Amino acid sequence: MAPSPLAILRRHWFPRLPLDHCGPVLGGGFSGSPVVAVRTPAGTGAVLKAFAPGTPLERAAWIHGFMDHLTASGVAAVPRFLETVGRGTVAVDSDGTLWELATRMPGAAADRPTGDQVSAAMTALARIHLVSTGWAREPARVGPAPAIIRRVAAARELLADPWDRPRATAANPDPFHDRIADRRALAAGVIEPVRFRRLLGAIAVIEPAPTPLQAVVRDLRADHVLFTVARPPRAETATVSGIADFHGAAIDTPATDIARLLGDWATGARGVAWGDCWDSALDAYGRVRPLRADQRALVPWLAATAVVFGIDRWFRWILDERRSFPESALVEARLDRLLHMLPGAFDILEDLAPPRPNAGGESV
Repeated sequence: MAPSPLAILRRHWFPRLPLDHCGPVLGGGFSGSPVVAVRTPAGTGAVLKAFAPGTPLERAAWIHGFMDHLTASGVAAVPRFLETVGRGTVAVDSDGTLWELATRMPGAAADRPTGDQVSAAMTALARIHLVSTGWAREPARVGPAPAIIRRVAAARELLADPWDRPRATAANPDPFHDRIADRRALAAGVIEPVRFRRLLGAIAVIEPAPTPLQAVVRDLRADHVLFTVARPPRAETATVSGIADFHGAAIDTPATDIARLLGDWATGARGVAWGDCWDSALDAYGRVRPLRADQRALVPWLAATAVVFGIDRWFRWILDERRSFPESALVEARLDRLLHMLPGAFDILEDLAPPRPNAGGESV
């Protein structure tokens, strides 16, 4: 039986933490790993979170090192970690699960962000990217962007095994898998097959050129960006008060962070259509960290391809690899949003040439 969050807290942080200082559960995400609100003995708010199952300790330490560099450099929106009784910031429990306890950041995510909120998020992100280049452990470097490499591999895989390929039918006792299979059939009918293969073929032959790389957030979703609103005498000003999840952080092109966040705000429940306020968002980012025209063009390309290959990844995880997800309703809702965005994503890919970073490595 898995230990309770209270037991984890007492074992690794506060041996005498009162029962009423632990909870409620704030969420579990797609993996089901618990995220729990905590009140420390000093009365401050914190968040207890588990790393994904199987995360190596070295990986968790790398993520914490990245975040520590950002906070030490003055990025106030990044959470700080509370040390364990062993004086580290990552707790290894008896079953091998890794845990962290971080300060709880104020504010709330914006389901329908205003233009001011989008601009504030881009300004904060540009600041993170600037500071990240000064991290001594992972200095900025030049090489092929992993974000593009992943998309090339995904395009080749999807060409070899398209959604409309005839598949053997078999009795499936899991209604969740049946519903996902229905969605794969729906996706196959959204895009005309010749158009589908042509666009995938253009991605599959990309040979990514060297481009600047650095530590980035990589999985910067809308739910992870928190805002507060200050009310001066004459106007309301949106401020990014917290960025809640860095567990996807890695070395990549900074454009992947911009694309992930703007793409996650696009359409669906977010109420921001493809392209709406993207120019102003990139302008706000560029005022802190300038972008060239080819760098700006890479952002919608990354966002559009993330929709296509995000859909395919869910199909493969669930239908081919038979992975299970405790929060199946969240998975279905996410997949439905991506399917809703699919036609617009293909329109973008038809309008944009595949990325060809220059040989000098000056792209994003």
